Amino acid sequence: MFFLVFFGFYAPKTHKVCPLENCSIQHPVFTRIAKAVCEYLSDHRIPAYCENDGSGLVRHIYLRIAQATGQIMLCLVLKENKFTDEKNFVEKIVSQFPEISSICINIQAENTNVILGKQTYCIYGSEKITDEFCGRNLKISPLSFYQVNHDAAEILYKTAFEMANLDQFDHVIDLYCGIGSISLSTHSKCPITGVEIVPEAVEDAKCNALLNGANNTNYICGDASSAFKFIQELGAVNPLLIVDPPRKGLTKELIADISKHNIGSVLYISCGPDTFARDLAIFRSFGYEISTVQPVDLFPRTSHIENIAILHRKSACHSMKLASIPFQMIKEGKKTIELRLNDVKRKTVKIGDKILFKDCISEETLSVEVTALHYFSSFEELYQNLSLLKLGYTDENVLSASPEDMRLYYTPEEEAKFGVAGIEFVKI
Repeated sequence: MFFLVFFGFYAPKTHKVCPLENCSIQHPVFTRIAKAVCEYLSDHRIPAYCENDGSGLVRHIYLRIAQATGQIMLCLVLKENKFTDEKNFVEKIVSQFPEISSICINIQAENTNVILGKQTYCIYGSEKITDEFCGRNLKISPLSFYQVNHDAAEILYKTAFEMANLDQFDHVIDLYCGIGSISLSTHSKCPITGVEIVPEAVEDAKCNALLNGANNTNYICGDASSAFKFIQELGAVNPLLIVDPPRKGLTKELIADISKHNIGSVLYISCGPDTFARDLAIFRSFGYEISTVQPVDLFPRTSHIENIAILHRKSACHSMKLASIPFQMIKEGKKTIELRLNDVKRKTVKIGDKILFKDCISEETLSVEVTALHYFSSFEELYQNLSLLKLGYTDENVLSASPEDMRLYYTPEEEAKFGVAGIEFVKI
């Protein structure tokens, strides 16, 4: 019976693999290695994984090459730990490709399109390969993110660092640090704090810091949001925050945290133009200005492009100030914010207008939103960035003071003079 395992690319908008050996943007040796692996699997009747019914064993062939050293990592991603032919497989493949210095097995048992599972073990050589990147030696393990196009990635990061003018900062915070390839490549003289959610990548980052004699670094394992609890203890006066998130970008909650912790400068590196544009708009709503945007073609011959942006926090606008009374009202259990603005456009805002926030119930979260309001020069700009609802006052879910309550603090004469607007928080 004829048995064939082949490799290729997914057909557009499907998970159907189309046989295709040539790829202009990958290293030529990858094609030869993948072909040899498939021939071995075919000869030994080891089936490829089938998404339709969950049968088969081998899900992916995962290859990496270290540009500087020439070391190659081969990783087979399996549905389950049942690859019983490891010794013969290693002897066959290494005899054909002696430049392979690492062969690993990764187990991905979940019914998902996520490539790698959490369990990895090495069956040949070292579990890590070593590369040189932006003048730093980096050790890379299978689960750690590393840019595919080495030379273009160096151009990307060097461009970003030149745009950021690193010498002006007293601390570098790298929120999606991976193995430390970005923060270590800055060659920063000031302290570096890296945050990464993948434990293996954090260990690589710590190892890479030691490998390069970077003794001013600290890498912690955790998600970006929770890391701010640690970062706020750093005491940095003028930090630079570097974010290079996955394609899905940042969340509004994370951007609110960045604003809350008074991060004045952000270096944003993005691989998703759509989420990049969305996030920049959110940053602007929290008072950040976009000083520079620079695209970099990281993947020639494809539609994918990276973008770099430098953002700086605007100084608080003095034409619009918050009264001290709102904080007293918050302490009394009310969720009303009052704004005073001597603005010709204030007639578009009436006492009793309400702004809808999904989760601004706690005093801490509410304070984030209150602080952000300082950075709008007019009510019109404010309402363009926040979701305004005129709900009416019979809504049972209204938590805050009524228009009549507002009158206890401001008379109609004061409203006419200062342009008072009552903004009330409501539950969803």
